[in-house]
Amino acid sequence: MKRKFQDQKMILKQSLKANLRNSSTIPSKGTSLKTRDLEKTTTIHDLDRQISDIQSRYDKDSALWEGKFKFLTEQKEQLTKLMTENQTKFEDSIK
Repeated sequence: MKRKFQDQKMILKQSLKANLRNSSTIPSKGTSLKTRDLEKTTTIHDLDRQISDIQSRYDKDSALWEGKFKFLTEQKEQLTKLMTENQTKFEDSIK
């Protein structure tokens, strides 16, 4: 899952870099530099927002899975202790 988010983040960053590189090209007729600049700025903000969204989803999922893992680890330790105690009681009752 971490890899998936990292891949999405990398794709967005590459897209952002490509847009910045393309912004240095000469604008076509009828398109002012101001308009192109505004389009690029809007694109940059959109991509930054997407990166932010992906990062926040990753952080949320990461925290969720860490909590689940911690809970299951605690359950395993408790059950192992309980099983050991019950095994000891069983062996004592047989003697």
